[in-house]
Amino acid sequence: MRAWRAGLVLLALIGCPDRPRDPRPEAPNIVAFSTSADRVERGRSIVLAWEVKGADSVVIESLGPVDAKGEQTVTVERDLTLILIARSTHGETRAVLLVAAYDTTPLRLVDFQVTPPRFRAGDALTIRWDAPGATGVTVRDVGRRVLADNAPARHELIFTPAGDTLVSLVANGPGGPITATLSASLVVEAPVILSFGITTPVLERGDTWGVFWNVAGANTCQLSILGGLGSLIVEVRPNANFTADPQVGRYTIELFCTGEGGQVRESQALVVVEPSPPELEILSVSPEPSGAGGTIEIAYRVARAQSLSFERPFGTEAGLPALGRHSLVAPERDETLIVVATRGMIRVSRAVSLRIDARLPAIRAIDANALGGRDVQVGWQIENADRVTLAGELDPGPLADVEASAGAATLPVAGLWVILTAHNAQGITARRVRVGGR
Repeated sequence: MRAWRAGLVLLALIGCPDRPRDPRPEAPNIVAFSTSADRVERGRSIVLAWEVKGADSVVIESLGPVDAKGEQTVTVERDLTLILIARSTHGETRAVLLVAAYDTTPLRLVDFQVTPPRFRAGDALTIRWDAPGATGVTVRDVGRRVLADNAPARHELIFTPAGDTLVSLVANGPGGPITATLSASLVVEAPVILSFGITTPVLERGDTWGVFWNVAGANTCQLSILGGLGSLIVEVRPNANFTADPQVGRYTIELFCTGEGGQVRESQALVVVEPSPPELEILSVSPEPSGAGGTIEIAYRVARAQSLSFERPFGTEAGLPALGRHSLVAPERDETLIVVATRGMIRVSRAVSLRIDARLPAIRAIDANALGGRDVQVGWQIENADRVTLAGELDPGPLADVEASAGAATLPVAGLWVILTAHNAQGITARRVRVGGR
């Protein structure tokens, strides 16, 4: 350095007419000042490098004087502030580097779970882990499919496996990696019959009945109807119903289902009996046939009938069992009306004599008056009658059956009209009267 300076001084004394003198000398120039890392684990080392030009002295605080160009290894125990100072007769130049020191967390796997460990088809699994000190976590399933890549040290995720699964975890970090594996099993259960029943366990022949069922976890189901004259076996869906019209007898209805987890079977009893005959009662005929045409009305009570018909000498008319009354063209001469209630193959009939005959009961007068509430007092004058039945237009059956000679009766009537029917051995005569005061 002294030789170099002496040469420079000598040149200055000799002079150089072609190179003008710099009128403004510069301070030292710090060409480079760097570190191999600005953040480092406590106790580890970094490498400092620097280069300075035009300096008489170079100092790095906390390290002391150094050459104008060089590098040095420094062990970092705490956060460092490194200041490089270059000085010359023309001034001073500084540069600063900051180096942060951090503590290392040892890599550990403190929690790794796959829940639930046993699951049913379609269920979702939760994977949870906690790996302090990990810089990244990778999770894969049994098919090596990546479920999480470079995930946080503490995290959870949800996925739905297709079957038995194996979950592997790899945690990377200081002192790592750490690996772990957990499994979860698909639970395959036998089918479960949630419901199975018969709409009507005891029914009459000709009635329609049904079977209903609901089965969980079944692939196929078979319905067997055993009994009667034979058996019927049909393949059915796990959730459905079935209808049939069996003959008289005792039957066992069996449901048999299979699934991946096993089989299940359940049965129900069914009894089919002969149908009971329909019930039919003629309540009244009104008004009395007079031979002058017009219309008459037949009031009746019927139960368990599928159809009702009115058979006359010149034809048959159909009626409605639930209606309770039927209008007909009045006969012009004596006639026997046959009322037939039918259920399946069973017929029940009642004959109604429609006679144009003076010997039939003759209703000379009739009146009806409201007494209060539903009570109505009915009075009458009748000839050639043994007894009298009284009914309300809206009531289901006779409200009174009294001797014709009584001349009056009190009865509860729902509607506005009262029907009086007079009876004798030759037939019946009926009249309808409106209730006064309503």
